[in-house]
Amino acid sequence: METLNKKAIDTMVMYSNTILAFVVLQSIAFAYQLANKDFTAQIQQTPFIIVYLLLGQIIIINGSVIAMLYYSRKIKTIVTKEINGIINSRIILIVKIGLVFYFGIIPIIILLIRLIVPIASKTN
Repeated sequence: METLNKKAIDTMVMYSNTILAFVVLQSIAFAYQLANKDFTAQIQQTPFIIVYLLLGQIIIINGSVIAMLYYSRKIKTIVTKEINGIINSRIILIVKIGLVFYFGIIPIIILLIRLIVPIASKTN
């Protein structure tokens, strides 16, 4: 029974790490693509795409946080006897969620800057 719990915890931690890795890599790739002037010019020509890109990134961030919270609760139900395990999993969860928000917000900021700067330059 103990090895089954350990295996379940390891699997949930692996899923949580995979989610974090996906968000980080996706955000970096998206931010890198936003640095491309041709891509940015295409986005600026069709404003509704900006809304879809922003909503998509927000959905990715929120979905990742919800999935991490779900796996954290599952781990907490398995590790009820070990207080240190629960405390460590909470700290790790907070760090992971912080990283999701940190990396997830970068493309949103770049996209908003790319949107606002041309509008501001057109009004001057």
